[in-house]
Amino acid sequence: PACATPSRLSSNMKGAGALAAQMRSVFKQLGLPVLDMEVHERLLVEGKIGRLKTPLIHEDFKGLEAYIARHNQYSSWEAKVRKRLLDRRNGTLSTVHPRLFGNHQERRRFFKMIAMRVPFEPQLWFFYHYILRLGFLEGKPGLISSRIRSDYIAQVRAKLRELGRSENHSPQPVLE
Repeated sequence: PACATPSRLSSNMKGAGALAAQMRSVFKQLGLPVLDMEVHERLLVEGKIGRLKTPLIHEDFKGLEAYIARHNQYSSWEAKVRKRLLDRRNGTLSTVHPRLFGNHQERRRFFKMIAMRVPFEPQLWFFYHYILRLGFLEGKPGLISSRIRSDYIAQVRAKLRELGRSENHSPQPVLE
């Protein structure tokens, strides 16, 4: 799945996971370590974590069309990553192993491995962003943002299915 929400929906959304993407950007600019995942990087922090006292506002003036187009590309990448994860028995691509009682990243990977296997994953992500991440407090922008994130997961799943079908139905070379 969470990225910053286009500013035309709301310029300072606090819910629905918008702040996490902004913090990843700050970490990268400061040269601090992030878990390199091409897209949707995760922060690697050793030591104490502080909190900002003022809002961090991400102003993306490209609009909703650019946001959706970018996430269409991300969903293609995510489908390929998921395919590799599901093709491996232990479900790992890197040093982050899925563990319920591990660190934050390990727990995240654990729950993601479960979520990828349930048929209602897009609805699960909507519930997560709109209810648990308090997107409903943002009103209509929070609803739209949560719905877009849910649609993103549906696209990932459709593309993952397509990858599986193309693998199973790839034309065999004809020997003469």
